[in-house]
Amino acid sequence: MGRATLKKIDLLQLLLRPVVRFALRHGIRFQETLQMLKLCFIEEAESSLLRTNQKVNKSRLSVITGLQRKDLEKLESFSDDSLKTNLVSKILGNWSLSPDYCQKNGKPKRLNCEGAESEFVALVRSVSSDLHPGTVMFELERMKLVERKDGKVTLLSRVMPLGDKPQETYSLVADNTDDLLHAVEENLFDQRIVSKERLPNLHASTEFTRIAPEKADAIREWLLIEGSRLHKKTRDFLAEHDLDLHPKEGSETERGVRVALSTFSYITAEDK
Repeated sequence: MGRATLKKIDLLQLLLRPVVRFALRHGIRFQETLQMLKLCFIEEAESSLLRTNQKVNKSRLSVITGLQRKDLEKLESFSDDSLKTNLVSKILGNWSLSPDYCQKNGKPKRLNCEGAESEFVALVRSVSSDLHPGTVMFELERMKLVERKDGKVTLLSRVMPLGDKPQETYSLVADNTDDLLHAVEENLFDQRIVSKERLPNLHASTEFTRIAPEKADAIREWLLIEGSRLHKKTRDFLAEHDLDLHPKEGSETERGVRVALSTFSYITAEDK
C-alpha cells in the first residue's frame, strides 16, 4: 500500500490494537477504555492550546476534540510524579556526564552535601531552581540511587529503576512510543526525507523466530549487556554536544534540539 492510499483512520486502527490487547490482558473493559480515551483527548487538546499561548475554554476544547461539552472536565496536564521523575533523571544525567561533577576518569564525584552552597545543591540548581535539594536527596535515597555519609553523597546508580512504580514505568513506555511515532511519521511523510534531502530517523527491528529455547536466558543477558553498552556510548557521544554540559558563546539563549534513542528486547514462545 503506497503512502498516497494510506488513510489516517486505518493507521490509527493499527496503533490502537496493542492498546486493546493490553486492556484485554488486564481486564480493562471497553467503557473504561472509552472514558480514558475521552480524558486523553481533552488533556492533549488543552496542552496544545497552552503551548501556543491560547485561552483554554470548553468551546475550544469541544471543537478540537469533537467531544460534547458535557464530556469536558478540567484536568491537570502533567502529574507531579511524572514531573519529579523527569527532573530526577536530569539530575542523574548531569551528575554522570557533566565535567563539573565527574572525575578525570569519567566517574561521578562524591559531592559535598552540607550547607546551602554545597556541591549537591549546585547540582540540583543546575537542573531547576524550583527544586528543594532536601526533597531531591530524600527521593534519591528512597530509590537507593545514592548513599550519604560523613557530609558527602555518593552516586550508586546512574539509571532510574524502572520497576519502582508501575506508573513511572509506563510513563516511560508512553514517552518512548510517542518518540517512535514521530520518528516513523517523519520517515514516511516528511518530504525532505522522502526526496532524500535529509537522512531518515533510525527505525530498525531485528527478529528471529526459531531460536533454541534453552538459549533464551543467555540471549536475554547478552541483549541487556550490549544494549547498556550502546546507551553508554550514545550518552558519552551526545554529552559532547550538550549545551548545558559544554556551553558556548551565546548558548544561554540558544534553543537546543532533543535527541532520543530507545531500545527494548522481548523473548516469547507465544505467537502475538
